[in-house]
Amino acid sequence: MSGIVLIVSIMVVCGGLGGFGAWLLSPGFENEGNDIRYKGFGYIVVGIIAAVAVPLFLSMAESNLINTSGGFANLRDGFVFAGFCLVAGFSSRAFLSSISEKVLNELKEKTREAEQIAEDSSEEVEELRRVIAEEATPVAPDANIQGEVLNTIVSDLNDDQKKVLQATGGLTMRTATGIARSAEMPRTEAAKVVDDLISKGLAERTTSPKTGNLRFKVTSKGVSVLNALPSSKL
Repeated sequence: MSGIVLIVSIMVVCGGLGGFGAWLLSPGFENEGNDIRYKGFGYIVVGIIAAVAVPLFLSMAESNLINTSGGFANLRDGFVFAGFCLVAGFSSRAFLSSISEKVLNELKEKTREAEQIAEDSSEEVEELRRVIAEEATPVAPDANIQGEVLNTIVSDLNDDQKKVLQATGGLTMRTATGIARSAEMPRTEAAKVVDDLISKGLAERTTSPKTGNLRFKVTSKGVSVLNALPSSKL
């Protein structure tokens, strides 16, 4: 018997048994009269449907209970899978509701990630449009920031602040996610560093002329510091 056939058999049998058990324990079992066979059959069918969703549940949980060849690594994994199917069949309504809610939440999260990626991609397009339309005048370095003053500011910056400043100066305006990607650090961490740079007067908040969304850019003081930093690949 192949692994796939075994898995399907376990889902059908254990899911059906779980649904049958749920029917036996249902409040109206003793008062169903002549419809008892049909209502019991409904419980069994729903139990099997819930059991069929078990592989999806395991996949979302990143479980390796079912190996890539469509079978089980050992007998214990087979019994654990059968137990999952039995429980899913017994509590089919709650299990299916939980699975569907989790799938919808993950779908929403993927949609948000896709929208964020699209916004990040448009960042470079906006930059090209600004340059072509001459909307963005390059920020000139602050003539007052040089010599010992400049060296003191640079020496006060930690490595993360230097990386984020270089990432922010990579384009005229940048999103928080774009800065984090270029600086190779988590977005929340990069956002905190950007706030530090803003407090030091090296960066500032602005808005996209196209979308009105929040953007960040270096100040003239930030440009002076940026020019004093060793070049690095963003």
